[in-house]
Amino acid sequence: MNYFVGIVRTLKGKQKLLLLKRIRSQPLKLKLFNYVVENDETDNESLNSFLGQGKNFSSLYTLKNRLLDDIIAVKQEFITHEVVKVKEQVQHLTLLLASGENEILQRELKKLERSALRYELTTELTTIYYCYYLISDAKKRDKYLKQLENLNKKTEVAFELDKLFYTRILHAQELFYFSNKRLLDELRTIREKVNYYHSQLQSQTSRFYLLFTDVVLSLSGNELFTEQAAQAFKQLQQLSKLYLYSFLKRTMPMGQMAIDCLYLRFYYLTNNNTQFNILQRGLYPDIMKLQKHYLFDCCFTVFAMHIVYDSAKQGKAHSIIAQLSKIIKEESITQLPNNYNAHAYYLLALKEYHLENYAGCSSLLIKGRSCPINPASAWILFEITLLSLLTMLHRHEYLYIEHEINLLRRYFVKYKIEAAHIKALNPLFKTLREFEKTQDMCRVKNAVNRVCEETGLMKLIATATVPESISH
Repeated sequence: MNYFVGIVRTLKGKQKLLLLKRIRSQPLKLKLFNYVVENDETDNESLNSFLGQGKNFSSLYTLKNRLLDDIIAVKQEFITHEVVKVKEQVQHLTLLLASGENEILQRELKKLERSALRYELTTELTTIYYCYYLISDAKKRDKYLKQLENLNKKTEVAFELDKLFYTRILHAQELFYFSNKRLLDELRTIREKVNYYHSQLQSQTSRFYLLFTDVVLSLSGNELFTEQAAQAFKQLQQLSKLYLYSFLKRTMPMGQMAIDCLYLRFYYLTNNNTQFNILQRGLYPDIMKLQKHYLFDCCFTVFAMHIVYDSAKQGKAHSIIAQLSKIIKEESITQLPNNYNAHAYYLLALKEYHLENYAGCSSLLIKGRSCPINPASAWILFEITLLSLLTMLHRHEYLYIEHEINLLRRYFVKYKIEAAHIKALNPLFKTLREFEKTQDMCRVKNAVNRVCEETGLMKLIATATVPESISH
């Protein structure tokens, strides 16, 4: 399916109705749109033949581009809301300023200033105060100059906060899968910075970032005791309330998905299976729409990992296979967030491992290992390597086991993982080295379970059904 067809078929419901209304008096566009929606054969030859254009493809290309322009216009119209309107109106202020109609300009400035303050639009406020400065007398100019200076400082602080949130705090949810002391300490330090910036801004956005950080810290352990669970739930409620009853749902439209993923983590840790299942069913359609350009791309991994974690906790290998078959397919990985391609390949490899397709598993693990990762995601390399070691047992590739063990050790050193974790893996390494002689899979399973208990790694492997021995 080409780009044009993909765009046309994304139109649903109101967007589709708006487009049909827009092109109803343009028969060729309407004909092209309906054909693409209703037919599987959508190559250029089929389209040209249907439209009666013969071999003249230039007319088809022009028609497709114009239809795309209409679709983009409809999508823009559909998502336009008050925040967007304020930004557009501020852009028009320079025209009013040039016209010299200061009374009209002042009236517009007052109205837009209130809206810009309400929605924390610092760039637009800068333009507004600059206009005030230009049309004011000498006495008032000092006032607006100070406001511009203060706003400039706040803009710098807001930028630092945004950078911390989107590049560090969201990725710190990787702590959900592996207890990394260094990353946890970094997140606590970041939390102090966020709190300091919030004290300077006192904005709804800065409070959202602070609450989000607090929730991630609260949910980063492997379990929640009663008092901790109560605190985490209170933080989640505060975060949800702030998001729902503020402008944030407009400026941060993917925020609800991120909050719901935190709730999913909470229900998983507190064994609230009823709420977990209700929430994951509700989240599934939105998660499946995630594309690599979305800011909250980490939501895909949080959702996918906890769905399969839940199946693993219940000891259901068949459920892991079913869930992974539903959530992800290899051909769709290119549409997933770049930062999380390694995670996707690992999950696909895990499915093949549970299906006892060890060659397919090995191939997917190689692809996963070659993907770029965020340093916070180092744990996925550990999981890939550990699964690779078990796959080697099933494929009788005993000569490579020592190489893989050494590779894992280098990963631990590179990402500065505490020595206690590598020490906890030593019994498994010993068992793997001796497997060619012992052929004792029961011993391997026990070693895997021990690693799972002591490090949190291999949770999704421990449920695998494997024979007691492997025949040659």
